[in-house]
Amino acid sequence: VTVGTVDSADGQDWVQSTLCPGSGGCGVLYVDDGSSYASEQNWALVDAAGSAIASGTGTADIEAAVCDGAVVVDDTPSPTILATDGATSCEDSCYGYSCDYWIESAQADSCEEMATWGCDCSCSDSCKDHCYESGELSCYGDSCDTWIQNGYSCDDIADWGCDCSNCDCGGGGSTPSPTVSPTTYPSFGATDDGTCYTLYAQDSYGDGWNGGSWTWTDDDGAVTVGTVDSADGQDWVQSTLCPGSGGCGVLYVDDGSSYASEQYWSLVDAAGSAIASGSGTADIEAAVCDGVVSIDTFAPTSAPTPVPTSVPTVWVCEDSADWYKAGKPSKDCDWVMDDPDDRCSEEGDDGTLATEGCPDACGLCPEDESATTAPTPCTDSTEWGYKGKSSKDCDWVAKKPSKYCSKDDGDDWLALSACPVTCGTCGCTDSDTWLYKGKSGKSCDYVAKKPSKYCDSEDDDGTTAGEACPMTCGNCGCQDSLTWLYKGKSGKDC
Repeated sequence: VTVGTVDSADGQDWVQSTLCPGSGGCGVLYVDDGSSYASEQNWALVDAAGSAIASGTGTADIEAAVCDGAVVVDDTPSPTILATDGATSCEDSCYGYSCDYWIESAQADSCEEMATWGCDCSCSDSCKDHCYESGELSCYGDSCDTWIQNGYSCDDIADWGCDCSNCDCGGGGSTPSPTVSPTTYPSFGATDDGTCYTLYAQDSYGDGWNGGSWTWTDDDGAVTVGTVDSADGQDWVQSTLCPGSGGCGVLYVDDGSSYASEQYWSLVDAAGSAIASGSGTADIEAAVCDGVVSIDTFAPTSAPTPVPTSVPTVWVCEDSADWYKAGKPSKDCDWVMDDPDDRCSEEGDDGTLATEGCPDACGLCPEDESATTAPTPCTDSTEWGYKGKSSKDCDWVAKKPSKYCSKDDGDDWLALSACPVTCGTCGCTDSDTWLYKGKSGKSCDYVAKKPSKYCDSEDDDGTTAGEACPMTCGNCGCQDSLTWLYKGKSGKDC
């Protein structure tokens, strides 16, 4: 047995492991459901030729059994307890236990789930009114009960060709048979056409590909274009893509999305095996010819054009007479001046921060009050990316600021500094004049070496480092305090 996980404490958000079959050429990969954020889990099992033979995006409690390169994926694994040999009674007909036991112990959600395990529960009290064939759901991938609960009658179901003789239902009708199961998400399986492929494309956040799209071009020049659009009521799509007369085609996933990190896709062959997949990828091409895949990622085609610098605007540094805290007309720049440390990060009714509307109150005006250049508005950086990754920018930080504001770009540039709007640090900066007891060299940089020890230190005027060095001491925006202790007890910090 080999067990592993992805641990951010190791300094990366992915792992690579070599998994070998036993002497019989077989092995089973199981991804459990222990994560509190299973939707963020993505994995791919790749064979020696470099082809992804199984993959999962945002999945858990899923099993991929591999034997001599052939894969069977099960997203509802059976109970691990062994079945009792020769079980014939209803009491022990499902892996040595009754179907009622599995329902009552909450280890099975439904009779339909036990049917997928291969159990015949037609005699149990919990399931005797449910309709299925042993080993599989009997009517377009769901039980007859599911269709009845969705408003269809037994006569409708019979017209579709389904056997629901065990159902207790009535009424009549002749509704056209469904073309798809009501199941929300697709499962990989063999396609009807042995020459075509199936593309499964999904968005992990659930709001579509945000401008991104995929294009399939066969070797005859026929083009198919698609995307994931949340307006369609789902966060995934399934498309059948067929090669041209030469047996070839190219899938291209473009870089048009504003959130490419949320894009997931898998290209599955007629046998149900994933032959190519991508998680959080864009500007990538998968060329397929007679089932053989080659992947290509593209470099930028040209250097970016520098943005011209605008001419500075001449501006007099003074507080606005019109600025006030959003929804609070009485809380104007005079109110900000009473407590600038806490109030300069407040947002005004016009959407601007107090640092912009009340620069004098926030101590941002120079001593020489003659005309000067207007201060730069507080904005998030467009250059910062977690560990240098452009997809994990300040917009990514905004999804979970309490978790991500403390991250850096790999070069000690914290999101707290690079994304001040997102992390609430606008106008919050360390003093460049404060010195511990007035001693040269013992500035806020000195405090940063041991914030928990030095943030209570004072200068000659009695100003603490916690007041003069708020960024260093964890007193700015969305970050944990570096000085707080439970009842003052050492070691019981955040």
